[in-house]
Amino acid sequence: MCPKSHTRRGSWGLIEIASIVSVKGVAISTCRTDERLRLAAPARSLYIMAAVVWLAGGIVLLLKGGSLLAEAHALEPGQVWLWLAVILGLSLGSLKARYLFSGNCRKNLDRIDSLKRPRLWQSYRPRFYVFLAMMILFGATLSWLAHGNHRFLIGVAVLDISIAVALLGSSHHFWKRLAAAQEAAAVSSRSPRGIPERE
Repeated sequence: MCPKSHTRRGSWGLIEIASIVSVKGVAISTCRTDERLRLAAPARSLYIMAAVVWLAGGIVLLLKGGSLLAEAHALEPGQVWLWLAVILGLSLGSLKARYLFSGNCRKNLDRIDSLKRPRLWQSYRPRFYVFLAMMILFGATLSWLAHGNHRFLIGVAVLDISIAVALLGSSHHFWKRLAAAQEAAAVSSRSPRGIPERE
């Protein structure tokens, strides 16, 4: 009887040890999942920040191009060049969005994914902000020089509209990546974290 009872106690001891190991395994897995979610949250914030900057530039340039065309129309009303400027700006912008801006957008998103400790200001590289400031200054200078010159106004308007369309047309990459990150986070949060029941 004693060996049999000892065997039962031993088997229950093994079961308890296995349960403890299982609990620790689930806890470690849960901690790793939580850590991945914490690391993914800043990346999603960077997606949103990058998208806001991208869209803001497109909207500002679109409004600026429209105001330049309005000024050109006030100088010489009824000119067909205004409609041609709009068509040319939309066409060039579509080409830029597909063959230039989309690639740059994907590269920046891949860079964000590779960051080990994402920070909000890392939504773009530092040189991007320098380039952005130079482009804003350059655009403002062109607009100032174009005042009162019908052809110059149309030329700058085409440039602004084409860049605006390229920015807005390529912005869908941000939303796709953000949706994929949110879906991955939702799947991870629904993964079982409880302790497996003992039969």
